[in-house]
Parts: sequence; C-alpha cells; structure tokens
Amino acid sequence: MSILDKKNKIMADIAALNTLVETIPNSKLSKIINSYTTINTKINPVEFLLDLSKSVLGYDELIENITDIITRKLNEIEKDVKKTINKELKELISCSINPSIPENFKSTGPGIIVKISDIDFFGMTKVDPKSRYGKLLYSDVNAGENSKDFNTFLYSNISKNKDIFVPNGGSLSTWGMSTSNKKIMDVKFSPVGSSDNNIIKFNANPSYDNETLYKFNVDYINSISLFGTTDKLNSDNVISILFEGILGTITSIIRKSKKQIENEEKLKDVLDCILNADEIDDSFFELSNEQLLDINKRVENKKNGEAIIDTFEAKPVTLNPDTLLKSVDDFNNLDQNTTSILPLLQRQYNSVKEIIMTLTQEISENEFSIDIRTVKFNFIVELAKSLARGIMTLVISPKLVSLFTINYQIVYGEVQKYTDPIDFVRKNANLVRAISKSILKYITDMLIKLVLRSIRKKIEKKYIEDEIERAKNYSNQILSLTGLSPDIIKQIQNLT
Repeated sequence: MSILDKKNKIMADIAALNTLVETIPNSKLSKIINSYTTINTKINPVEFLLDLSKSVLGYDELIENITDIITRKLNEIEKDVKKTINKELKELISCSINPSIPENFKSTGPGIIVKISDIDFFGMTKVDPKSRYGKLLYSDVNAGENSKDFNTFLYSNISKNKDIFVPNGGSLSTWGMSTSNKKIMDVKFSPVGSSDNNIIKFNANPSYDNETLYKFNVDYINSISLFGTTDKLNSDNVISILFEGILGTITSIIRKSKKQIENEEKLKDVLDCILNADEIDDSFFELSNEQLLDINKRVENKKNGEAIIDTFEAKPVTLNPDTLLKSVDDFNNLDQNTTSILPLLQRQYNSVKEIIMTLTQEISENEFSIDIRTVKFNFIVELAKSLARGIMTLVISPKLVSLFTINYQIVYGEVQKYTDPIDFVRKNANLVRAISKSILKYITDMLIKLVLRSIRKKIEKKYIEDEIERAKNYSNQILSLTGLSPDIIKQIQNLT
C-alpha cells in the first residue's frame, strides 16, 4: 500500500471512529479543521500527524505538549544538536588537514577574517541587546563582554570598537571564561579593514596554540548554548523566534532590510524541503519562479508584521510586539520570584503555556469574527508545524556560523565563505539534515503519543457505551418477562 493510500485509510478510520463516538459537537469547527492538506506522499510525518490531531485532540492538549518541548525537552534537544555538530565538524577536518591548530588561526597568526554579514545573515548584530526589543533576540543582555550568550558577547565587541577607524584597529575580547572558565577564542571587530569594512577577526586564544582543532571545536561548542546561555536555556527566545517566523513580529519593529527578510523566507522554504525529504540534492536550493513570487508577497507582509495563513480565510494575522515583549519580561522574572513553592522548571512550563495562550488569544480576537476556538486551534497547529524550522533558525545564528566559517576557511582556504543562509545550508547539508531529524524526533514522538492516547480514549468510550447499551437491552428483555405493566416497566427503565 502506498503512503498516499495509507494516509487516506487512517483518516477514514478516524472519521468513522469520530462518527461512532460523536466527539465533535461543533459542526463549524469540524468543517474548518477537517480540510486535510497533508494527504500526499511527503515523508515528514509531523504535518500529517498534526492534521490527524485535528480530528482527535483538543486545543489544550496540543498547547501543553508544545510547551513541554519548549521547556522540559529543550535541554535534551540541545545535547542532541551539539552531538551532531561535533560529529559533522570532526568529519569535516579529519581527512583534510593537520589536526593541530593551523598557524594562521593561532594567537600569533593573522586570524580568520570575515565580514560581519558573512556570519550574521539576518542582521541580528544591528540590534542592541539592551534596546527595548533586544531581549527578544539575545540572552544575558546586561553582562556585555562577560555575557554567557556568545551573540551578546559579539555585539559588545562590535559596540566597543565601532568608532575606531584605524585600519584593522580595535581591541580584542576573549570568549570562554563566562561559561567554561577557559579562554577559548579572541574576537575583534574593526570598522575598517585592509580590503573590506566591518570585519571580524577570530584567533584561537594563546592557551589553545598547541592544541588540536578538534579540541578547540569541542570546547567552543561546550561553551555556548544554542537556545540561551549555558546555565539557563531561554524558552522565551524560542517563543520569540516562533512568532517571528510566522508573523514577522520582530521584523516589523527593528526594520530589517528587504534582503535580510528575503534570506529568512528563502531559508524557510529550503528548510521545509529538507524536513520533507530523506535525501538532499541541489534541486532543494533552486527556487522556482512561483516560489519566488510567493516569497516576495511574504516579504512585504513580514515588513508590516503580518502574515497570510491558509487556514485563516486569507486574512492577515498580526501580533502587537509589546504583548510579546511583556510575555518575555514575565518569563525572565520567574527566577526572581522567591515566594513560589513550585520548582523553577514547573514555573517556566506554566509561564510558557500562559504566554502561548495569551498571544494566540490576541491574534484570534484582533483579526477574526469566525469561531475563535477554531482560529486558536489552527494557529497552534501552525505553531507546531514551525517548531522544527524555528529551532533550526536559532541554530543558524552568529554563535554557530562563526565556528563553521572558521573551520570552512581552515579546510578550504581563506577566500572561502558562506554567501548567505542558503549557501550555509547547501554546504552543510548533512549537518542540517541530521539536526532536523533530531528535532523532528521529539515532535513526532509527542504527536504519536498524543494521537494514540486520544484514539485509545475514544475506543474505550465506544466500548463502554456498547456495554451499557448491551446491558440495557438485556435488562429490558428480563423486565418484559416479569409480567409487569408497561407503565411500571417504563418507570424502572427511567431509573437506569
């Protein structure tokens, strides 16, 4: 049986079960959410499971489990992703070069020099971490060069040297002490370079001059957090990126360039292709004219902080940035609450769940007059669909692209670089696919457990109803043999 036939059979069986147990009372909801878009031959199970969940799950169940991934599972996802990164980097450098730190990357060498735009594809470093909306993108924003977030650390060096216009001027900042108690890498931003402007120079710290490149890579990866800081995984960063990816909430207030937004939307399409495939080839990175036209429309919408989502009757969806900002502030203040008897992780879970519900409620009320429950459920499904892509977008930030750029230039030569996020994904396709699979595993496991649990409950309900009906019929047969009057029999039946 083909994938298409299997999907159709599953949907038919679920529809039959729903009919038997009559668990969808709202006919309008049923009509809107049962328009299955994933009855196709795609490999990625997530979208199909989400469509399946529309028939068997409730709104609250889906929110609770998305919240569980963003809070309780984030640490596990980070460990899996880091393991994958280490493996890919080891394979990249193992057969190509001497395992020692090369001379040009040592503390005494000229360093690995790149333009800031070569490691910051989405203009993140143009936003001050301490600005009103900076906390939506960065972590540990007040620590400056001592920040436990590499992206905040990098911005601090840029800010420190931005007015020094002597060629290759500026002072170094050393990364590592704040998170691992090791001096790992020296970083220097120079507004004016020898051949390019706005350059970043990376050198291994002197303590690594006699170490292997592999050890440098492992220690650097261990010193960073992909989703916040090493001592606090920031679920609020994940939430910000998820709502940004769908609605452009952050884009609309920090005024990204059209090129940067185009890069984000192109990356979104490429990642969707990768998430739906077993193997990757060059066709994944060649966008059709139809795709480019759609991207242009999305770019214009995103500039205005809105999006058109298919399940929302083609109406623009928006979210007030201040609502998102307040939610992030509330989350960041949780560890300062010394009166609560709940563990911090439980408070974070409760907070993230409340944030998602609040933001979804505002989106629903602001834009729609149709059934609010339908809109909220569809948006949560959209949020779940974008979860893997959103986490991948967080991975492709300066803190990780910097490391891969260093290794890429060491292996292939100083003139080599990543021209944009699509080029980064193309040249690290195995890495991106492996990370995607790792993230999808958590989401798929969540949805399968949810769907099976709900189906089991439906079957149990149907079984109980059948047994009750069978018992009533048996009772009626016994009563009919007693010789009692019909009125008395009816009164007895009403008691049961």
